[in-house]
Formats: sequence, C-alpha cells, structure tokens
Amino acid sequence: MLLRSIPLALALLFSARVSVFAQVSKTIDLSTEQGKNSYYVVFASRGGSSTGHAFVVWGLEDGVRRKSTIRAFGLYPQNDGTNCSSAVRTVPGRVMDELLNHSVQSINQQLIVRVDEADFQRSSKIARAWDCRREFSLLSRDCVSFLRAVGDSLHLEMPSRAITRWSPQAYVRSLLASVSEAGRVELEDNVYEGSLVNKKPMGHGTLTFPDQSEIQGTFWGWEHHVAWGRLNGQLSGYLYEGEIVDYRAQGKGTLFKMVDDAEMPVEILAGTFENGILQTVNREAGGRKHSRQLLAEQLGCSPRQRWVEMFEVSDRPGGLSYSAGA
Repeated sequence: MLLRSIPLALALLFSARVSVFAQVSKTIDLSTEQGKNSYYVVFASRGGSSTGHAFVVWGLEDGVRRKSTIRAFGLYPQNDGTNCSSAVRTVPGRVMDELLNHSVQSINQQLIVRVDEADFQRSSKIARAWDCRREFSLLSRDCVSFLRAVGDSLHLEMPSRAITRWSPQAYVRSLLASVSEAGRVELEDNVYEGSLVNKKPMGHGTLTFPDQSEIQGTFWGWEHHVAWGRLNGQLSGYLYEGEIVDYRAQGKGTLFKMVDDAEMPVEILAGTFENGILQTVNREAGGRKHSRQLLAEQLGCSPRQRWVEMFEVSDRPGGLSYSAGA
C-alpha cells in the first residue's frame, strides 16, 4: 500500500486543530503513551455525489524528522458499472488509495482519533484484510462498513446503520454528532469531565469521587481506562497514588498510611503493582520495623502474603464506591 511523506507544516489532517479542508472536524485522544511519534486514524467523508463517500486516513507524525506520512483508503466496487448491482447482490470490490483519486483534498467531515502505535498498526490491518476479500455489497460491505470495521478495531462506539444514516456522508455526520470533545457526566456523586462518545467517557478525561479519589487518563466507557491517580482506601486507612488500570493499581505507585495526628499521609513504600497486587518494592520507609512486615500486621495477614486488591471499586459503574481490604 502506498505511503506518502509530506513536511509536517503541510500535514493535512493530523494536528489537534481543525483541518483547513474539513467543514466539520472533531478530535478525541485515545493514546496512553508518550513518544517521539504521534499516530492518528481519521474517519472522513467527502461529497462529489448524492451520497458522498466515506474512507479512513492513517497518519504518522515523525517528531524527529519533522514530517508526516499518511495513507488513505476506502472501499469501492471493482467496476463503476456495478454500483446498481451491488444493491441486490455482492459484486467484486477493491480497497483504493484515496490519495490518488484526490478524496483527501475533498474532505468535508472528519473525526480525528489519536491512538497508540499498537492500535494504529492493528487498525491498518483492517484495510489489508478487506482488500483481500475483494467484495462489495451496498449496506453490508461498502465504504461505510469498512469505516465501521476500523472504528470497531479501536473499540470506538460506532453508530448503527439506520435509514437516516445509510449514506456515507450521513453516517459520518452521525458519528461526529455522537462526539463531545469537552463534556461532563455525573453518575450519582461521581463526576467525569473530558471527551465523550454517546454521552459515555471516551478518550482523555478525569473521574473524581466524593472521597477525593481521582483518576486521570484515557477512558473507553466507564469500565476501562489506563490512567494515573489517587485512590483513597478509607476503610483500611491507606492511600495509593500512581498508575491505574480499570480501577486497580497497575504499574508504578506509592502507598501511604493516613495517620490521625499527622497533617499529611505517611509514605509506606513505593513499588510496582499488577492487578492491585504488589509485585516489587523500589523504596521503603525507615523505622524500627520493616515497613512491609508492619503493614502486613496492620492488615492482619502474613508478611509473605501478597496484598490482594487493596483498592478496588465495587458496584461499578453505578455507584463506583470504594472498598479496601487485604
């Protein structure tokens, strides 16, 4: 598949700002990693006919070389004369390079999604797989179906196909309407602020709780996120700060003890956690007693026993209330 490299200053679609070509443009950020390169998947449509056309653009911004590489592909019938036939039966199809037919320059609607490299590569495979099938069928395997398949690979909540959005331009318009770049949703006493899709967390945002617990990161709905934050274990008297995945300590973090006569929580240790369980200790607080043994006694478990799910969320996503224990 053809790659095109252009200077970064001339990149058409891959800044977080509105494209100079698209009349309607929105952006959400699903990335969880920081690196020299930035990866984007763009869901776009153009006019040029009564129904228009939908396609997908993949963009890579090379921060070192200061240039962008883009690919753009959409699904078409193999022969122009088979458009009518595709409404009643499956006909030969092909994935075409949208840079060659100038579709990119004619974009009138787009949703720009920033992603991690792994998601970028996985979504790119959709184009190759659909090209291998060589099939086209209106409403079931057409340009909109191709766009939806790429969205599904990124775990986006794509709109269903309906009579009011069966055409490519109408479908992309519906996709854009489902996106709020800066929204707010309250769930009982908990508040999420950030990007939304269909009034659900999707992309970068912050989730705060009445007990001052806070999670900041990338969300895919209420259940899944890769984030950093603070979890207050009020029942156990401990506080965790660090990396969080799906409401559990995951990665590097620090554990504190909340002491009544102290102004600030007292650090117990810093280490690496997996699925809420301490795996390695990088730094421990000093004192007469080894901090891990002291903590084990306070939690009522053997010093050799791993701490299982010290901070977990119960009743999610309805209550999102915290419980803690050994």
